Amino acid sequence: MHQRKNGIHADVCLFVAGIVVLAAFFAVEFYTRIRPGLMPPRPIVRLAVIALLCAELYCAALLRVRRTGQNRIFFSLMQVFFILYLYLLLTFTLSDGHLGRLGIDMTREEYLALRVNYIPLATVKLYIRAFMYEYVGVQWTALNLIGNICAFMPFAFFLPGFFRLQRKWYVFLPTVLLFVCAIEGMQFAFMVGSCDVDDLILNAGGSFLLYLLFLIPPAKRFCNRLFTGDWKFTKATDAF
Repeated sequence: MHQRKNGIHADVCLFVAGIVVLAAFFAVEFYTRIRPGLMPPRPIVRLAVIALLCAELYCAALLRVRRTGQNRIFFSLMQVFFILYLYLLLTFTLSDGHLGRLGIDMTREEYLALRVNYIPLATVKLYIRAFMYEYVGVQWTALNLIGNICAFMPFAFFLPGFFRLQRKWYVFLPTVLLFVCAIEGMQFAFMVGSCDVDDLILNAGGSFLLYLLFLIPPAKRFCNRLFTGDWKFTKATDAF
């Protein structure tokens, strides 16, 4: 009985702590965005806070399932994680000053000439050449290449988990392409960052690559257990 009470207190305390951290995170976000001259914390800090928060809430859900035997809470928890991911994705691509996403002081003609690329792989080649000739460092190159590849990868986890139809590649890939095109279109409309066909290739390509990886049986079983919280059985509940 004593262990049961400790379990109850543990999951409740973790959930409450997660809500407090989440509220504090958005309070800081809101304050820094409405206060002139301030910017939100750096992307790596914001990403780390959200990752730790998600890990904490996931552990709380595991404790709750251990106490009650019901794992329905994981589907709702994954919806919360997906919303947090979308929030980070939109702010990183549309309004993060650290990533150069604030409004650009130039005319539409200048923006079209300097920040819009319609030639596939032209920007990728530019990144690679700049790195090879040491015009830029590895951090800048990794941010632009690896960052673009990884940015939409979570779609390969969330969409097939939420929607059965998204488990078909010919449905999943156009869906991701539409999301990427929507963000590139907003960047073009508001002249934030750049509008680049290479972003479309890297974003959608990275997401589809992870989608194919998740088709491998061991990876698929791991995703099923992660999505449903079903870690007790040899065969995971089929969420994908």
